[in-house]
Amino acid sequence: MPDIRDVRDLIAESTPGRVSAFLPTHEAGAATRQDHIRLSNLLDTAERSLVEELGRTTARRIVEPGRRLLKDHDFWLHQSRGLAVFLGPNIGLKDYRLPIAVRERVIVSDRFHVKPLLPLLSGDGRFYILALSQARVRLFVASRDSIRELDLRDIPDSLRKAVGYDWEQKTLQFHSAGTRGGGAGAGSVFHGQGAGADDSKKEIQRYFRAVDAGVRDLMGNRRGPVVLAAVDYLRPIYRLVSKLQNLHPEGIPGNPDRRPAEELHEQGWELVAPVFEAKRGEAVNTYEEFRSTGSGRASDELEHILAAVFRGQVETLFVSRDDEAWGRYEPQTEELLLHDQQRTGDSDLLDVAAAETLNRHGQIYALHRDEMPGGERIAAIYRY
Repeated sequence: MPDIRDVRDLIAESTPGRVSAFLPTHEAGAATRQDHIRLSNLLDTAERSLVEELGRTTARRIVEPGRRLLKDHDFWLHQSRGLAVFLGPNIGLKDYRLPIAVRERVIVSDRFHVKPLLPLLSGDGRFYILALSQARVRLFVASRDSIRELDLRDIPDSLRKAVGYDWEQKTLQFHSAGTRGGGAGAGSVFHGQGAGADDSKKEIQRYFRAVDAGVRDLMGNRRGPVVLAAVDYLRPIYRLVSKLQNLHPEGIPGNPDRRPAEELHEQGWELVAPVFEAKRGEAVNTYEEFRSTGSGRASDELEHILAAVFRGQVETLFVSRDDEAWGRYEPQTEELLLHDQQRTGDSDLLDVAAAETLNRHGQIYALHRDEMPGGERIAAIYRY
């Protein structure tokens, strides 16, 4: 999945011959063959457009990495709900599996089209679920509509791996001592008093510190709340040692080891949805307040917003995922040229506004048209 750094890399350059292709995909089954064919058709369309603009030799060179992707059998066996493919003279190929469905399309322009990626980076885009027990660790990245398990890399995936065989032998001895003469103490090793329970708790803390460090390293600077799924006894221990800044105050109870990802996703979304909705609602209310008072700190006019974006003035941008505004914008002269349909050299100026806002550390909400403030295709709150 892409993160903010990936998108900033994509928008860093602006030269002719950049291909952005998107299509919904199937995670498994015979339908994956259709995905392969549809991407091939998108690449054919892109190559024809590139031939007209840059000539056949250059066009084939730009599209060739995408053609090689079509031949990668393993790649097509591991898909998510959507696929984004970027091709260009300097980057070669960049592809991202997306946990959200995207509209099938290909765009050839002087800059990459990144707007379909923004729901994953915006204020209500993604969250994480950390499913944790003494025997197993799983980390999921999720959105409102999907969930996907991440590769743990070097994160220890069990208590035994984190603290070693010697500690396991001590635990067995403690169990044996506790159960001698009746067996009622077998379940009390982590709940009772004494040296054995204290040692066990310390080892769990050691294990959780290793897991926490690995999770923070894996997430990097990615945004989004983290929901902890664990039994009641383990959740407070993890919270005690965790340095995650975005750990959700509530968690998913019960042992997550045998629970499917879909069940964890449903419960996780119930916890984070109010957080996302409250944050977006607050932003919409602020926009509407500024608009109603005539403060000059809100606008839905594309020309004014583009000028403000390039001045670093936009604090929050609302942009429609369902619309485009084809044309050209010159930041130096603030000259805007709009067209009804895309022409050679045009960019989607909604995409330009969103990408540049993201690049200047503004907050973005990529919404469907019926969710947009005032029903417009773009709206902004200014910093000043």
